[in-house]
Amino acid sequence: MLNNISWASYWYALFVLSFLYYTFILFVYYRNELVQRIQSTRPVQRRKEKNQNINAAEETNYADSNDSLKPAAQSLINEIVAYLQTTGGHADKQGVIISLRHIIKKYINLSDGRYRDLINEMIQSACKDKCAIHLKDEDVKQMWMN
Repeated sequence: MLNNISWASYWYALFVLSFLYYTFILFVYYRNELVQRIQSTRPVQRRKEKNQNINAAEETNYADSNDSLKPAAQSLINEIVAYLQTTGGHADKQGVIISLRHIIKKYINLSDGRYRDLINEMIQSACKDKCAIHLKDEDVKQMWMN
């Protein structure tokens, strides 16, 4: 039976099986990064534009460093980012929304403030980068509701 298999067909089968194996391994371990790359056509440029927009918003709207809400807003953003880093890509969209709602409840004084739009952008960006979850504006507004 082994006499019927040529070396060429052996190496071809070995190559195909190795390719399929490593493709499976890449998909299992790097699924979130692959999905993120497939869904975004220009992720680096979009991140740069978003960072420029956020920096411009901070410079124009949030230049007052004596504002007592600024540390609370930064604390909220830090807590949200820390949560999303710990969950990684293992949480579903509704679970993330519910958990973020509980975090935001602790910072209820920011709900009507001028930092809300910036916080909403940061939430959407962090969910996209850390968990590969794309939140709509309605999803983020739902988080602020009691």
